[in-house]
Amino acid sequence: MSDSRFIPIPLIRTDPIDPKTAVSEADWTDADRAAIRTVHELYDEIDGMRGGYDRSLQRSIGPSELGTDCDKCFMRKMAEIPKSVHDNGSWKTQVGTYVHAGLEADFDRMFGHLGTRIAEGELTIDEYGGRILRGHCDMFVPNLREDQPQTDAFGVVVDWKIPSTDEDKRTGKLKPSATMAKVVAGKIGRQYLAQSMAYGHGWVRKGYNITHVVVFYIPSFGQLWDARPIIMRYSPEWAAWGIARWRAALDARDVFMSLGLDEEKAWRKIIDAQTKAGFCFSCKHYEELEESGGLSILNLNR
Repeated sequence: MSDSRFIPIPLIRTDPIDPKTAVSEADWTDADRAAIRTVHELYDEIDGMRGGYDRSLQRSIGPSELGTDCDKCFMRKMAEIPKSVHDNGSWKTQVGTYVHAGLEADFDRMFGHLGTRIAEGELTIDEYGGRILRGHCDMFVPNLREDQPQTDAFGVVVDWKIPSTDEDKRTGKLKPSATMAKVVAGKIGRQYLAQSMAYGHGWVRKGYNITHVVVFYIPSFGQLWDARPIIMRYSPEWAAWGIARWRAALDARDVFMSLGLDEEKAWRKIIDAQTKAGFCFSCKHYEELEESGGLSILNLNR
């Protein structure tokens, strides 16, 4: 957690208002100091909320990591290894978390009693090797026609994505991220593909017929109309690919444990054998903790 005491908070003159001129600290009143102290507290409180709700702090693997490009980080996630404290989630990530929470609250308020929109539905994707693969689907839209039983209805899975913005180095202005540029071109990576299809599989396990999956990209700046949804027919094959990868990791763990290794050492053997993707940003956060000796005891069997 950051310490806001090192963040400068200027007290601006209002006699007359001059945003460029701050009141000298020597002229601060007790009330001024109390107000500034309150603002620092707000910084720290928001930062505390970020640490408590940020999805990046979740250690147990979920559908969003099934298609992770970096094999080494995939296995670290399987082993439930924590990242360094420096990776508690950027503010860009937290903006996405707040957008998810707001959409969940509003959809639940407007449609929860009707059952036509199911926000943050909890799903069990698979059970294998003593572990359960769970996830929360951002939105599920079932067809609940009166003449059709609910378990026979089709369903549309929706996964919200909030791409961050990039800064144009030439102009200094914000611009859509590289992710949004790919989306506009109709491209989607295997990580999002595997994740969204895994959610579809979770709803299938609940008895629904899933026909489509939507990865709905909502920009963090601009207008809602700049959002780009990618609609795909549900693919059980892609869901099976992600689940098979998860199961294969558990099988590898069991093989090493059958040779006499404990679970921590078994995962370490597997992780060390993986190739690190050259573009993986998560690796450095795991490595920071490894170098500090913070991984002597893995948080397994949670």
